[in-house]
Amino acid sequence: MSTVANGVGTQSTTNTTTYTTASFTPTAGDFLVAVVVASDTATDGTLTDSQGLLWELVNSHTTFTTNRLMIFAARQPAAASAMTVTWDCTADAATACIIQVVRFVGSDGYIRQVATLNSGAGTTTPTCTFPVACLSSSSIIFIQANLSNPHGMTKPASPYLVLVGGVTTTPTTSSYIAYRNTGETTDTITAGGTSATDWVSVAVEVYNTGVGAQPSSNNSNGYYGNCIGI
Repeated sequence: MSTVANGVGTQSTTNTTTYTTASFTPTAGDFLVAVVVASDTATDGTLTDSQGLLWELVNSHTTFTTNRLMIFAARQPAAASAMTVTWDCTADAATACIIQVVRFVGSDGYIRQVATLNSGAGTTTPTCTFPVACLSSSSIIFIQANLSNPHGMTKPASPYLVLVGGVTTTPTTSSYIAYRNTGETTDTITAGGTSATDWVSVAVEVYNTGVGAQPSSNNSNGYYGNCIGI
C-alpha cells in the first residue's frame, strides 16, 4: 500500500525568478508531487530538481487576481539521495513563493484525477469537488491557500491528517496540505473550518499500488505522473 509523506516545505519572499527548496531525501521509488503557490506572477514556470527527474505541469490556476497555484508531478521515480527542487519563473518574477513537495511512498506513480479548483470569501469553508467519487484504495491530498498569517486553516475531519503548511509575509500568502492514505469514497473534500480570508482549494487523487495504470514496457517515462482521468 502506498502512503503519503512530507518531502519538504520551503517559503521565500526574495522577489526573484528562481526559488529552490531546502534539501530532503526521498525513499527510493517515491512518486513526487509538488505544489507551488506564487505571488504576483502570471507564469506557470518550470520545475526541475537536483536528481534530474522530468516534471510535468498537471494543473495550474490564477488565484487572488495576481497569484498562481500550480501542481507538478515527477515523470520518474525518485532515488534515495538528497535532493532539492527549483521553480523557475524567468518569464515573470514572483514576489514570493511557497514550494511543498509531497512523497507518495510505494506508489505506482499515477494520478487518477484532480479536483476542480474552488474559491470563496473569508469566513466561509474551503471545499472542492472531483469529477467523480474517489476510490477507497486511493491516497488524497487536499490543498488550501489563503491570504492570512498565520493561515488559520483546518484539515478535513479525521482520518485526514496535516502534512505541511507554509506562509509568506510580504505579500501575505499561505498554503496548507492535508491528506489521507485510503478510505475516501466521496467526490467532495471539505475543510474542518472556515478561512479568515479569501481562499482557494484543490485536491489530487493518486492510485494505490497495483490499482489503475501499470508500467509501460516501451516508454522510458512509463505511466509516471500522467493524469488519465477515471
